[in-house]
Amino acid sequence: AFLVLFVAPYSQSYATTLHVSKTGDDTNSGAQLSPFKTIQKGVEKLSAGDTLYVHSGAYAESLLSWKTKIPNGKSWEQPITIAAYPGDTVFITPPSGHAFFWVQDGQAKYLIIDGFIIDGQHSALHGFKFSNNSRYIRVQNTEIKHAKLSGIMVSICSGCSNPELAPHDTYHEFINLNVHHNGGNVHDHGFYITTSHNLVELSEFHHNTGNGGKFYHGNLSGVANYNIAPNNKF
Repeated sequence: AFLVLFVAPYSQSYATTLHVSKTGDDTNSGAQLSPFKTIQKGVEKLSAGDTLYVHSGAYAESLLSWKTKIPNGKSWEQPITIAAYPGDTVFITPPSGHAFFWVQDGQAKYLIIDGFIIDGQHSALHGFKFSNNSRYIRVQNTEIKHAKLSGIMVSICSGCSNPELAPHDTYHEFINLNVHHNGGNVHDHGFYITTSHNLVELSEFHHNTGNGGKFYHGNLSGVANYNIAPNNKF
C-alpha cells in the first residue's frame, strides 16, 4: 500500500493600511496609533494592494522617483493608494523646483493619488510630472494651484534624442481635479500632456496663465493621440 500526500499550493496576499501624521515618527510601525512622520517613509513601505493614509497638516515633501523608490501596484484591482485620510485636510507644499510626485522610472505604476491640496507657492515647478514611459497613474479628488509652470506635466521623455520613437502610451487618469492659478507665461497650462491614451474628466481648470489644458504633439507625429477629456469645465 502506498500513502500519497498531496499538498495544494496556497497563497494569499494581505493588503496593509499605513498612516502618516505630523505627530508621528519615521521609526514607528506605520499603524494608525504608531504613524510615520513623512509621506516618503510611508511610500517606501508599500506593496501592491496597500494604502497609505496621510492625516491633516501641511507636508513640505516631494516624491522623486530617482531618489525614492515608488512601488508599483499589480493592476487597478490591486493598486498602490496614497490618500488623504477621509475627512482630513492635507496640504502639500513641494520644495522649490520639484513636484509632489515626479515619476520617470518607466514602469507600469497602477498608482492612485487621492484627496490632496497641492500648493506650489510659485516655486515648485508642477503639482505632478510624469515622463519617460511611466504609466497607469490616477490622480483624483485633488486641488493643484500656484505651480511655477504647468499644474500637471506629462511628457514623453526628458532629454532623449529621438522622442518620436520613444514609448508614449501612458494611460494616466486625472479625475475630479481643481487646477488653477498655475504658470508664469502663455506656455504654462493647467495640464500639458504630450503622450497618448490619457483621460481627463470631471475637473475644473481656471485662472491658469496659458491654456486650461493642452494635448500637444509639437513637431512629432503619432503622439498625443487617443486622449479623452469629457465633462470638464475650462
